[in-house]
Amino acid sequence: MKLTDWLEWLEFLCAALQKRGRVVDIVYLDFGEAFNAISHKILIDKLLMYGFDEQIARWMENWLNGWAQRMVIGGMKSSWRVVTRSVPQGATLGPVLLSIFINDLDDGAECILSKFAHDVKLGGVADIPEDGAAIQRDIDTLEIWADRNLMKCHKEQFEVLHLGRNNPRHQYMPVVTQLESSFAEKDLRVLVDNKMTMS
Repeated sequence: MKLTDWLEWLEFLCAALQKRGRVVDIVYLDFGEAFNAISHKILIDKLLMYGFDEQIARWMENWLNGWAQRMVIGGMKSSWRVVTRSVPQGATLGPVLLSIFINDLDDGAECILSKFAHDVKLGGVADIPEDGAAIQRDIDTLEIWADRNLMKCHKEQFEVLHLGRNNPRHQYMPVVTQLESSFAEKDLRVLVDNKMTMS
């Protein structure tokens, strides 16, 4: 995500809140250790689907699959294991590959979806029950996407930030539990509260 993407996100929020009586709900999603969860096979399939040259995709596959790791605890060493998931952290290509991997995350979304690496948030106007239902459908769709792409969702860490006066505070539920409401959330390291104060 570029700074301009974040500013567009804020522009959407401000425009919705400035209209008399409009309220917005933002659902902060936690895809956990996204860099460690990427399936190499699915990533290579997506590279090919997006039109990458097959030789480049195969080179990328060889680069990704050329890793092994082991654990060392108190001088005791485990055996080496081939890494079949994740993108090497610290590699320049890491965020690029993760962006390619999650590029289709918003396919079919009814609301606004903002994504950068594992920082994913879903937002929409939430004036009436139908608005809340649209946000709920998008949460359900994102969970299906995560399952299909073998990404781990930390559903217990999803939270919703209700913005605007007289917000009906719709209740959203991932498959397992009801989402907790919060008064403030970190948004790309900027703390944003339910009054849109940033620090």
